[in-house]
Amino acid sequence: MEIDEVVDQETLKAYLAALPYQERCEVSLRVATKAAARVLPVAVYGFSTDDEALGRDVTQVAIFGAVVISWVARKMPIREIATAAGAAVTTAISSHAATANSVASATISAASIAALAAPNTDANPDPVAVALAATNSAASLNMFNHWQIVRLDLAADRALWPGGPPAKLQEIWSKSVTVFRRHPADWSIWIHWYNRILQDRDWHPEAIGAVLAKITQDDWEKGPAHINPMFDEVLALYLEEDAATSDVSGQDRSTNHLKTIRAQVFALQEFLQAEYLNLAGHNARNPEQDDILELLKALKALVEDMIAQLDRSDDDGALVIVRETLPVVVEKAGELAVIEPEPVVSSTVATMSATIRSLTEAGADPELATKFAISEAAGKKLWPRIKGLFGRQ
Repeated sequence: MEIDEVVDQETLKAYLAALPYQERCEVSLRVATKAAARVLPVAVYGFSTDDEALGRDVTQVAIFGAVVISWVARKMPIREIATAAGAAVTTAISSHAATANSVASATISAASIAALAAPNTDANPDPVAVALAATNSAASLNMFNHWQIVRLDLAADRALWPGGPPAKLQEIWSKSVTVFRRHPADWSIWIHWYNRILQDRDWHPEAIGAVLAKITQDDWEKGPAHINPMFDEVLALYLEEDAATSDVSGQDRSTNHLKTIRAQVFALQEFLQAEYLNLAGHNARNPEQDDILELLKALKALVEDMIAQLDRSDDDGALVIVRETLPVVVEKAGELAVIEPEPVVSSTVATMSATIRSLTEAGADPELATKFAISEAAGKKLWPRIKGLFGRQ
């Protein structure tokens, strides 16, 4: 079974079940933990705005705990992060789950299951069942192309949002941050941690894991005023790195800007490569799939040529190359959209291209650029908006 055949819970179950055991565990937990992280903003915001839950601070910190435990354990399987930690978080969540709205409750379920499914724990639930439960909760949001992003997770361990987070989820997270900033407890550690997850930056799992190994069930039940300061050393590490980045010279800032653009171009190339290899691996393609494969090959060649030119150019030349090449990429993606059964790959290429293009105009702020690009690409008028963004009608 091929990855691009995964379109619902049944096909996901069939795909995972067919993998060798070790790979099945690894891929299932990757899918589960990323699904939990993607819906985390909805969970914390749901509790923050629920009248019955406003005073139950333990719930929000438990949500962060569930997700961060699953991420650390997947990255760094150490025995010290044991079942007790995940169970403590899950207990805190479940004791208040009834006070949240239905979407947030489903989200919390996904996060807690992923936490208990960490490979270093003794609980050892069925990894396929974990992935199915987590993706089912994420699918209930209807805020993004769920099965497209699941297919990307199945293919490789990529950034949480390869083309940038959906505008609606970004908006919900921003509102959650505003709520946390007004709270008596200091939520900075979780704000900075999740922002690093969104931006695909180093979040130092070893440092967080060292703290998690010391936290008891009693600690989790005492809420954010007790738990959050336990991560002060990790927060200091984050702030030190952020300060170093903000203190670079104008020339270094320009260099970092171009590095961000290059990284986005490489992400586009990796996405196209994965989609091309998936389709090329089909033994029996129909004529329509052959046409799609040729367009993917052409798109891949365009982006690979852009990367080769970027490697040979200076900073000013790099921006010129990106601005000249991206409209051609978008035009070719438009051709792909015409023949795709559903404009999934073409839409992703267009959105990622819009993100890169926005970076060339909006400066070195990928979060702002992504928000702009997604807002331009969203809705039923995808292609007119994308073409307008690139000055084409």
